Amino acid sequence: MHSLQLKALFVIFILACTSFIVGCSNDNVTEPINSTPGTTEPSHHPTNFTVTSITDSTIILTWTDATGTNIPDRYLILAAEDPAIPAAPKDGISPIASALSKSVAKGVQSVTFTNLKAEKRYNLAIYPYTTTNSAINYKTDGVVLTASATTLKRIIPPTYILPLAVGNKWDYKEYHIDYKAGTTVDANKDYSMEVIGDTTINGAVWYKVLNLLRGNGTVTLAQNREDGLWVKTLVGERLECKYPAQLNTTYMRSGVEVLIASLTEKIKVTKGSFTCIHYLEGSDSALKLHEYYTPKVGLIKNLAYLSDPTGDVAISVELQNYSLK
Repeated sequence: MHSLQLKALFVIFILACTSFIVGCSNDNVTEPINSTPGTTEPSHHPTNFTVTSITDSTIILTWTDATGTNIPDRYLILAAEDPAIPAAPKDGISPIASALSKSVAKGVQSVTFTNLKAEKRYNLAIYPYTTTNSAINYKTDGVVLTASATTLKRIIPPTYILPLAVGNKWDYKEYHIDYKAGTTVDANKDYSMEVIGDTTINGAVWYKVLNLLRGNGTVTLAQNREDGLWVKTLVGERLECKYPAQLNTTYMRSGVEVLIASLTEKIKVTKGSFTCIHYLEGSDSALKLHEYYTPKVGLIKNLAYLSDPTGDVAISVELQNYSLK
């Protein structure tokens, strides 16, 4: 897409395109370390272990650090999907950081679990421990503090330009248009775009969009927000399509001006006729890309050409079929 990287696939010889990358994360950052348990087990457990915030993919907890003669150096907070409960750690074995295991230094008194499943109940527990002379000694006796929380339902914004749900798919075909000769030729290039999954990054859900040209594809991360469709790029995040849209307003897309040229443009393609929002990239330059979107359906047509279309050969990519979950 230059709308979800279609632009990078079929306008490569006309427009300079931005490459996209897929963000990934790996929470497994440490390995077990066996050591001899120390003798300075924390005197007490912390208090006020409480869930303070929940989203569709995150849980935040706070607590009050333990007091007593032997003060904990750190706290191990564990989570498990219900009905499982976190297993107590063993002395002499350091914790392994993961999505469901967090080690927090004393004084922080807060932890955030991310990349969690939506509408899932999690059981949580906190264990204070000391690390004197590289020894690990957990306090597992007495009353271990526990909590539980259920993540929220994942909700797509009520207004969106591209429906991002796993399984949604769009099929396109490329045509070459000679305005001078008045001809349109099938370029024998078929494209598809499909939402194949999702991932959570820093507490936000991004959808994996697979773009295919004759079986060769790339994956783009996309997300609907209150101000429109966003994608991840090599240098950060980019507003791809501003929505809701206001007529004759502009915004920047990777340093290029995009004009919202129409809110009700009628576009006819193989799949049928659609009322589209017309996004014009490069409105202030000779290199122009016209994108036509129908809200809650997606990209209907892309049209790219140099300068005024009279006498030029343009590339048009048009919707053939789509399936929405």
